[in-house]
Amino acid sequence: MQLGSSCSSSSSLCCSCSVLLLLVLTAQTRTSVRISEELVEEMQSLARQLLGQRKKRKPVGFVPAAAAAKFACSLSLPLHSAAARGVFKVAADTNPARHAAVFESSSSSSSSGGEKGGDGAAAEGSAAAAAAAAAGEGEGKVISVSSGADGAVVFFNLLQQKQIEKIQAHAKACKTFLLHPTEPLLVTGSDDKTVKIWRGSSDFSSSYSLGVTLRRQRGEIGGLALHPLNNYFAAVSSDRTWAFISFQEGRYLGVYRDLACQYASLAFHPDGMIMGGGGVDGSVYIWDMKGQQQRAALQGHTERINKLTFSENGYYLATASADGTVRLWDLRKSASFQTLDLNEDKEKEKEKERVMSAVFDNSGLYLAACTSSGVVKLYNFESRAHATAVATLRGHTDAVMDCAFVEGEKMLLTASMDKTVKVWKVGEDN
Repeated sequence: MQLGSSCSSSSSLCCSCSVLLLLVLTAQTRTSVRISEELVEEMQSLARQLLGQRKKRKPVGFVPAAAAAKFACSLSLPLHSAAARGVFKVAADTNPARHAAVFESSSSSSSSGGEKGGDGAAAEGSAAAAAAAAAGEGEGKVISVSSGADGAVVFFNLLQQKQIEKIQAHAKACKTFLLHPTEPLLVTGSDDKTVKIWRGSSDFSSSYSLGVTLRRQRGEIGGLALHPLNNYFAAVSSDRTWAFISFQEGRYLGVYRDLACQYASLAFHPDGMIMGGGGVDGSVYIWDMKGQQQRAALQGHTERINKLTFSENGYYLATASADGTVRLWDLRKSASFQTLDLNEDKEKEKEKERVMSAVFDNSGLYLAACTSSGVVKLYNFESRAHATAVATLRGHTDAVMDCAFVEGEKMLLTASMDKTVKVWKVGEDN
């Protein structure tokens, strides 16, 4: 009896210890983790270097002001599954090694043709290529990259007008991705609550393969942002966290929890010492990377911030909101100095415009705003005091979720819920 009683007590103790250990581990996973002081010092060193370079650099405009009004759609690409609604993000792959493999290697057609998505994806890729070929001439040495509701990431060669690679990255919508600027690394974020890091060969002779799946954040991944150090990125989740992650190690270096509200978007300042979070409450949350804490909350919008973008010179911030406006902020004053109301011409319509995204070009002289009605508006910001509308791009039949300027090509890429990626160009005579 004593032995049996002893065993019972021991089992109870073991059970209690297990519960206690589980509680401790759970508490640890929910506690904010800070970036190391060594990494902060690395950020500060880069910031000083970038600041000095930027003062010496003269911005080169995306296109001459007179030509900006002459944008037209030159190509419409149905790159994603027709069964899934929409394309969420688009970018241009500027990786030098990728360009060398695709545009300079004579064997690029065979070596870069990885397809990850089954027969259905292959058929869609062929259809997209046929549609592109029917459009006529090539679009320059540009590789478009897009992600959609089908969970796929598609690489498309605009010059040769053919699909390079299609990765079935997630089972649910892939709303965001990042490309490393020099290494064969891709990061994807999804509604399946995961962040995935994909790795390719240095010469792009093989397709991307999954390196690591990160699950520390417990909500849908709403946005990714590359830090200027290039080897690190941040991710925001619907569980009211944002995380700082190593590209190479595939490891969380900082996790910040219990935010004032969920962030729908985020971006790093060009110097890397400020992070901006777009709140679902309409506030813009400014973080100091040195102190690793929120320093300010900019007020003005009345609905969620779908996208925020810093200008190249680091002085200005543009925020795109579901309230139908884009606000321009002077970071030196922490104040908004202009509100672009995209509902000005829609007073009689029942459904109000929402701004899904806003993006500066690399010079900071132009700003593009994407809307829920399928319209993209282009603004000139050369005066630095006032943005002026110079073009309205029409062609999409559903919300435009994202856009990307392609520097040196007089080109703009747009991604829409109408399941297409469109290419917009200025005529060769401009």
